[in-house]
Amino acid sequence: MPDRLIVLPGGKVGFAEMKKSPKEEPSKLQLAQIEFLNALGCVAEVIDTNEKIDEFIEKLEKGVIE
Repeated sequence: MPDRLIVLPGGKVGFAEMKKSPKEEPSKLQLAQIEFLNALGCVAEVIDTNEKIDEFIEKLEKGVIE
């Protein structure tokens, strides 16, 4: 499972695999888990910059799945 479970008001739940920088790659298993969660309709992704944190929260608030 990804590193973080994010829960927002209104029952909005997301999963984030946190990396220290874009140079740090997620493992194949981590990517497979993210794909699995997204296929279930969850918001799940790798976050490796501060900007991606804000983008992730916006997606989660809107219920956007990529």
